[in-house]
Amino acid sequence: MWRPGGSRTSNFLASASTIVAAALLIGLSQANPLAVLSELPDPPCSATSNRTGTFVDLHSLIRKGHDDNYLVSGYDYNSNFTLNICAPVLSSDNLDFHALSDAHNISAFYQKGGITYSLGRASSTPKFRGRKLILEYTGGSLCPKLDSNGAPVDGKDNEDGYRKGALLSFTCDRELIGPARVSFVGQQNECSYWFDVRTSSACATVKQQPLGPVAIFGIMLVPPPVILTLINLGSPYRYLTHLIL
Repeated sequence: MWRPGGSRTSNFLASASTIVAAALLIGLSQANPLAVLSELPDPPCSATSNRTGTFVDLHSLIRKGHDDNYLVSGYDYNSNFTLNICAPVLSSDNLDFHALSDAHNISAFYQKGGITYSLGRASSTPKFRGRKLILEYTGGSLCPKLDSNGAPVDGKDNEDGYRKGALLSFTCDRELIGPARVSFVGQQNECSYWFDVRTSSACATVKQQPLGPVAIFGIMLVPPPVILTLINLGSPYRYLTHLIL
């Protein structure tokens, strides 16, 4: 049934929805969408630099059930190290760690003099320290007692509860093909241990963030004229048109 003004009302509503959608999208673009993404929580085993906005995803470095642990030579330390990245080492439940009752969730260890020492529990939260990306494991076996000269005493643990830990420092290497290359850098007082991890996974990448249901529903309502307008406007609105298309 024909109604007076029906066509005009429909055109008015369509124009109004177009204007509202355009205003919302342009308003979001003025808020710097890349900055909005950087404020969202990072997925496990990834980090965003607060200083530069650089995003790095180390998830591909996690060794899983069908892989082997990372085996690292200690060279002059006379011990080799076993570790995983962002996850516990594989098959550690049957090991008896020195001064550590719970063998679960251990991410790094070494054996020396027939004794197995833990270098800390798993952590999946790397972080930037300046421009350097690091991952820390803490809560390992007890550190040794130190003599009056500050040297470790064999067979004696410290009485203050200090425990061994490991620090993994990641270096971007785009030319490295294959798995990460982990090297032992050094240790202090047989308590703190440093490792360098060279890998292409430590290079900056794009932070992927899924759109929520509200955003998806809103994008579905964006009229084609608004999309064409944003495309014609160019940067910085291209980011929004990329999400829409």
